[in-house]
Amino acid sequence: MLRYYFIGIVFVLIFTPLNVAYSQQQPEKLSIPFDAANVDLKKARTFQFDVDHKDPWLLNIENNLLYNESNPDAKIVMRFYGEAKGDHFLEIIMSSPSKRYFAVSFNNEDGYFRLYGENNSWDPTRQPIRISVSDGRLSVYNGVRTVTDELNLRSEFYFLNSVVVFGKDSEEQRDNALGGQVDLDVVSSVRPHSSTLYFLPYLLLPAVGGTIAFLVKTKKREKSENITCSLLGDLTFPAVLLLAADHQNHSL
Repeated sequence: MLRYYFIGIVFVLIFTPLNVAYSQQQPEKLSIPFDAANVDLKKARTFQFDVDHKDPWLLNIENNLLYNESNPDAKIVMRFYGEAKGDHFLEIIMSSPSKRYFAVSFNNEDGYFRLYGENNSWDPTRQPIRISVSDGRLSVYNGVRTVTDELNLRSEFYFLNSVVVFGKDSEEQRDNALGGQVDLDVVSSVRPHSSTLYFLPYLLLPAVGGTIAFLVKTKKREKSENITCSLLGDLTFPAVLLLAADHQNHSL
């Protein structure tokens, strides 16, 4: 029985750090209403996540907007910001189903860079759009194929904490959307050594070791006592008296 207990303790100590480290995910949902796409950049709306999602993070985008068919240039622009404010952002553009234009860009101190942009590049029936950052490397899946694969963005998007939304190029332009919403679903993981819980099993190791030593010692004592009792049980009453008398003579 003791052997199985010991094996169980070792198993827990080995696998608990990994489970603790990667199970501390922070899922969050955010919905962007359709009217956020009906303003220009000057009046862009900012939506803040409840927490700063740290690298690695995964963002799912489900676009359920009802686009304005009378506007051939109808679109929504989403700029995702991380720890660095100002000029650092990741931009996603999604146009109406008539064009299904999909674009991925990022901006930093060196300028604005278009990574991908093509018509017929997203399908409302094949969602969500998936964007992920791991170790500072960006990957984008448009629901059909991967359009950006592990692009090294250095440290610009180690964090994800807000999104700025607009759609019009100018205030006079017709509305882009008449209804619906865009749903964002983001999840991030705590890295192993960034969590104090990672070290909890190792802090408990001395206590566990002491417990095992105590159990082993107790087991040996019980075994010794059982053997003694068994031997005494096999002796007759006269033999027990002789042993007691012999012990008393040695004492004198």
